[in-house]
Amino acid sequence: MTGKPKGGRGKKAPYHTKLMRVPEPIAPQVEALGLQYQEFIAAGGDPANPPLLLERIQKQSDAVKQKPTRTASDKLIEKTSPEFVEVEKLSKEQRLWKELNRRQQIYLRLIFEIDQHREALKRGEDGRRSGSRSASQWRWIEYGEIFGNSTTLRMRIKEAGEVDPGTGSTFKMLSMRKLIEIRYPYDDLRWLDCKLTKQGRAVVIAGLRLEAPKKASNVAFGAAARKGRNTLYVEEVPSKQHLKLTKLPMTTGKLELTIKINELPNNVETNKDNWKTFELDCDGRVVSVTVKPKIWKKLEDAVANYPQWVAAISGKMGESTSNGFVLSEPSLQVFEKKPKEPKPEAA
Repeated sequence: MTGKPKGGRGKKAPYHTKLMRVPEPIAPQVEALGLQYQEFIAAGGDPANPPLLLERIQKQSDAVKQKPTRTASDKLIEKTSPEFVEVEKLSKEQRLWKELNRRQQIYLRLIFEIDQHREALKRGEDGRRSGSRSASQWRWIEYGEIFGNSTTLRMRIKEAGEVDPGTGSTFKMLSMRKLIEIRYPYDDLRWLDCKLTKQGRAVVIAGLRLEAPKKASNVAFGAAARKGRNTLYVEEVPSKQHLKLTKLPMTTGKLELTIKINELPNNVETNKDNWKTFELDCDGRVVSVTVKPKIWKKLEDAVANYPQWVAAISGKMGESTSNGFVLSEPSLQVFEKKPKEPKPEAA
């Protein structure tokens, strides 16, 4: 997979692996089988007794070998049977949805809900101002945990009880089915970005039997965006162009970050209002911070007055960058760090 970082988490798998040659035309199918096995293990399955993953392929192979001859009467009975009528009614997207297991359906539905929520907000913003980021940027949804705080997608999946070692395999399976795209912005497999494909969006709409959203006025989408601040909505626009919103409950949370430093940042840039901008390397992620002159003076006073000190910079996770993110609404607290007194020598 392009852009995929190398390395693992340092954990030993509960099964042995074997190196073997695989014909290139069937390599994606073999990889899919491996991912299905990993999902089975993550769900609590016995590594030594996996299910027959090739059962469907084997049945298809047997059917091709037998090739029974069917009369015109047999074909007529088959076409009028309830099973045939049921299959005929399903669209291609609905069949794809039914092929997903319950866990994959949950992941895809939650990604779809966050995507639609962002779309409602962005359409409301476009009605008020221009110059916002393009859809190719804001449709990327972050999945990860930083400083003990989860992103929205990880929090929603965790609430559904589906965060475990098999999470990465589920994302890969959805990507192999061309329902989402994934990328790894950092050298860490536990942090990834995902984005719905056109096919993925169509599969969710068909599988959940939602009505595909149509264009509505900016006023209507502005109202949806204002309501969407605290509640997640899936938009449905009937033929009469009256905006109908299906309310979905969403747990609200407050994400706050704290970064500790004990030396004055270097490579500081100053703008025309004397605000200071600097970057901090936090475990491989670059955090960009912009502070007022009054806050920066606290750091300068700490350097001048304290032999040792520590500063706690707090704020919220802002816009993502190519190698990190921007810390929004930063605040600062400085503490003097007193050296430990040496223990008295024993008499």
